[in-house]
Amino acid sequence: MSIDNLKSSLPEYAKDLKLNLGTLTRSTELSEQQLWGTFLASAAATRNDAVFSEVADEAKEHLSDAAFDAALAAASIMAMNNVAYRAKGYLGSDYAQVKDGPSHECDLQPRCGKIRF
Repeated sequence: MSIDNLKSSLPEYAKDLKLNLGTLTRSTELSEQQLWGTFLASAAATRNDAVFSEVADEAKEHLSDAAFDAALAAASIMAMNNVAYRAKGYLGSDYAQVKDGPSHECDLQPRCGKIRF
């Protein structure tokens, strides 16, 4: 499944998603590595095995191994931050002084360069 096939498989109520995917695929602001890293990180974030598998297969044609790994690392950091910071907010002021725990080692020295990460 290519990005175009993914777009065509979306239901009518997801028309905005179809339009946004189309806009992204025509983007000239992002390099190929940045574009496909974005697609891969987004596919990983969906937690949908079929979407991830198909996008990952196509992303391998466009990304270096380092950029592929960096996109997945970025997706995992985003997920971790979503949980950690939201949980801390829900826990309230009793936990205001607790250090935010997520480790971000992979973004300190990304193998694909900081601009791409």
